[in-house]
Amino acid sequence: MSSPTINTDNKDNNSYLFPLKNYSPMIIAIAFFVINLFVNLLLMAWFSDLSQLYVMNNIPLFINDWILKPLLLIYFVWIRGAIDRLFRDLTHMGIFNKPDYPYSYLIDLRKRFYHQWIYGGLFILSLIAAVLHSYSTLLHDNSWITAHPAIVWIRLPLHLGIVYAMVLLVYELAIYCITLNKAFLNQRIRIEPLHPDGVGGLGEIGRFSAKLGGGFTIVGFIISLNIMRQSPISFYDSSDIVLMTAIGIYLVVAILVLCLPLWSVSQAMRTYRTQLLKEISVEFDEAFSALQDTRSRNAEETKNLFDRIQKLEEIRTFIKQFPVSPINTENFTKFAGLVLTPLVPGVTSIVTSWINKSILAL
Repeated sequence: MSSPTINTDNKDNNSYLFPLKNYSPMIIAIAFFVINLFVNLLLMAWFSDLSQLYVMNNIPLFINDWILKPLLLIYFVWIRGAIDRLFRDLTHMGIFNKPDYPYSYLIDLRKRFYHQWIYGGLFILSLIAAVLHSYSTLLHDNSWITAHPAIVWIRLPLHLGIVYAMVLLVYELAIYCITLNKAFLNQRIRIEPLHPDGVGGLGEIGRFSAKLGGGFTIVGFIISLNIMRQSPISFYDSSDIVLMTAIGIYLVVAILVLCLPLWSVSQAMRTYRTQLLKEISVEFDEAFSALQDTRSRNAEETKNLFDRIQKLEEIRTFIKQFPVSPINTENFTKFAGLVLTPLVPGVTSIVTSWINKSILAL
């Protein structure tokens, strides 16, 4: 396949709306870790007691604040560059007949979807979610951060930053899904049936899909740790309902992020295979019609027609074996494991809480 040159003049005119992309993900994560650590230790020394560092009930909170949240920021900054690289790679592969595609399509969509009013709306949504979560924490949390109401509200800006990053992450993934979906539905593609990746040369999409599971792993552990902190789960308390809803949204988003873009790619691969089968069918019909017409044909011509029909049948059998999915079993299993594994501690806590309540009710 040819490797078209990408037009580097395509610029994201609203790139200023994504300021963190200009910094190293590790730098951002370290900065957040240091600021978060400083604020927490200061608040603990001021309102509580530094000995709370050793209280077991606070350990999930510390893991959440000092490990998972910095990792989420790393992933948040990484994802946009990773999406850019994926579409650049697809463009270089030349699987589309249109030059500079689908990277140019990604740039066009970003120009439409990246506006200040959209980011303002997402920020307001994040602020509401952060305030509601902080209020719920104040009412139901039993760790050191509820030793004084001021602790919860002083920590709000840090919490808001993480919630906003998560919302923007979902928004970025939505743009990725829309772009990949429309790109493969709007243009015919060419695949390499014997490509070593076993999926017609589109294995990069399957590998990228598996990598998306890493972000869900971080969010899943955050949800699980929040469940463990609020155990036992009552199933009727407002904070518990929020956590149950979070699990549901988490699983739905994971399924959509995996299936929506892969569905369109799979449809494009099926269309490519179907088109080739139609072309072979036309040639087969012509050869078979000629074989039925016995007038003015010698034995050599008849033999040639038989050979041609046999070859067309072999080609048809070969084409029917073309891959029709860009993700193989290995990448699918990797994604599923990354999504489901972090929920195990939280689900275990829920089941344990339910069993204990059932026993006490006897």
